[in-house]
Amino acid sequence: MKTLVTGSVLEKIGTANEVLEKIPMVTKNSNGEIQVFGKGTPIIYINNRKVMDKSELEHLSSENIQSVEVINHPGAGYDATVGAVIRIKTKNRDQGLGFSFASQNKYDHYFSENQRAEINYQKKGLNIFGMLSAGTGQRRSTIYGDQTNFADTVWNLKSTSKSYHRLSDLQGKVGFGYDVSPHHSFGAYYQYSADKDKEYDHFISDVFSNGTFYDSWNSSGTTQEKKRPGHDANIYYNGTFGDFSMNLNLDYVYSKDNQNQIQRELSQNYTDRSVITHNTSQSRLGAVKAELSYRLSPSGTVSMGEEYTNTHRKNLFDNIEGVFSDNNNKMQEKNSALFLQYSQKWNKIQLNAGMRYEHVSTVYTLNGVRQDDQSRKYDNLFPDLSVSFPIGKAEFSVGYSKKVQRPGYSQLDGNVYYLNRFHYLSGNPMLRPTYIDAVTANVSYSWLFFTASFSHDKDIIVYSSNYDQQDPKIAFVTFENASHLNRLNCYASLSPTVGWWHPTWNVGMNQQWFKYNYCQQIKSFNKPILFFQWYNAFNLPDNYQLRIDGNYQGSGNNQNMKLDDLWNIDASASTSFFNNRLSIRFAVHDIFNMYKFKPQMYNHNLLILQQNVTDTRYITLTLHYNLNISGKKYKGTGAGNEEKNRL
Repeated sequence: MKTLVTGSVLEKIGTANEVLEKIPMVTKNSNGEIQVFGKGTPIIYINNRKVMDKSELEHLSSENIQSVEVINHPGAGYDATVGAVIRIKTKNRDQGLGFSFASQNKYDHYFSENQRAEINYQKKGLNIFGMLSAGTGQRRSTIYGDQTNFADTVWNLKSTSKSYHRLSDLQGKVGFGYDVSPHHSFGAYYQYSADKDKEYDHFISDVFSNGTFYDSWNSSGTTQEKKRPGHDANIYYNGTFGDFSMNLNLDYVYSKDNQNQIQRELSQNYTDRSVITHNTSQSRLGAVKAELSYRLSPSGTVSMGEEYTNTHRKNLFDNIEGVFSDNNNKMQEKNSALFLQYSQKWNKIQLNAGMRYEHVSTVYTLNGVRQDDQSRKYDNLFPDLSVSFPIGKAEFSVGYSKKVQRPGYSQLDGNVYYLNRFHYLSGNPMLRPTYIDAVTANVSYSWLFFTASFSHDKDIIVYSSNYDQQDPKIAFVTFENASHLNRLNCYASLSPTVGWWHPTWNVGMNQQWFKYNYCQQIKSFNKPILFFQWYNAFNLPDNYQLRIDGNYQGSGNNQNMKLDDLWNIDASASTSFFNNRLSIRFAVHDIFNMYKFKPQMYNHNLLILQQNVTDTRYITLTLHYNLNISGKKYKGTGAGNEEKNRL
């Protein structure tokens, strides 16, 4: 589904992030992450270049965007873990030197800012670009928890956790693209990043045993995390030889993450405790993707290709007091893929078919010893089939695909993370991938769009819990594979135009059928989640635009969780000066401060009730100055893109 931004009410909305929020099928979850309805987290491209840093969307002005395409049925040419794709295309600009500066300033309880400068030089087929971005900020949050652990004794923990973060980030990027001729082009880029997060937390809790008061804690601590250096590089080549065309991408990613945690607990009835941990993670990825296409006819193509990814991840964990065992684990994963795609159009009927074969080999070592149970091999075929056709003035499409969702490396991490003396967190190196069979149907007519999909998820990854056999009051929260989950998603979008008023109504439903073991019984989690979005744009004279936008999500089940209602209302005003070179936007988010995330988690012997309170009501002032920026498009598409997300 393609949305034209140029000339629409979205052109003046602010940033690429705010454009995406208003695109049909695209939503934001409670963590602020972009989602495609029913398909999960998408991979995002800007001019065929994979977006690795989501903050880049905050600094791409909506005035520089030409169109946004949402693909909710990606073909075999994409990694089998990709459930959806968003492609952003920017406008072409004139030859010569261009410059852009964006300043985003945010105030909730604290002031945060991010400044980004870009420079671009375009001379015929040569495009040279550079970017520098820096930001600082502060963030606070409060979590009210009620945790019940049904072990040998019913342990109940009532707690209030307050955290305060000081954050900073720095990014730089340089690159070039060169069109040798209309048929051949190549280019490269290099990006460096460094991030710091210093967290101060204060934890107050009361513990009860079978309803009788047991102990009270007052704990405080600091966590310092430094992610540096981060290196990301890409080289690409695109070429056309008669009816043949090919593209080649080489990628390299390296990152290092150091985390030091100090936690001090003061107990009312028992001994005090200090826990000091240090964790270092290093990740390295190399990937190559090559694709060759042949035009069979003016309306038919066949393409084949390969993609190879090699990932190394190393974790070093130590605990001075010996509360946890020191850990030195390494994981090496090799993913080799071959894919074949066929596309043909007969009159008004479009057929797309593909097949992808993936061979995944994983070697897991713990303290220098190979772990055979966690070292695995997978060989899978992932078919893909879709057909599109018109009926009258309406466009229909239906398709089937098989996908896989591999556990993230943090989910596979065997290290134990300390929250308090009753609550530990850990990954699970024994996790298996989730395999998804999905059928998707779309229909569009004028300003009406509807989509529905049904999926069967085998070996779904869910939050789980257990307790320490030697000390049953300690709850371990981790992950495990549940048998299966069935899901039906329906979504409708209406976007009429009434003079200078441009409303959009989006209505959706997420219905799952899932059963899970809780307190030695099988509990059903089948309540659907409904949501409604109402966006209103008012185009006024002299380049002014006003917006009032509302979002509502009803209560219901997601995996083994129950979620409460969520709603918020935003408002904004924007305008531009100097022939649209300078744009200013002022926005108020969550005006009534009602967006409160309240999950309830049911995990075997553990029940967790939570209320997460963050500063969701805030104001932003965004300034964007644009002078002949963008130039030619960077045409690299990247390799190993989904593996980068897992890292």
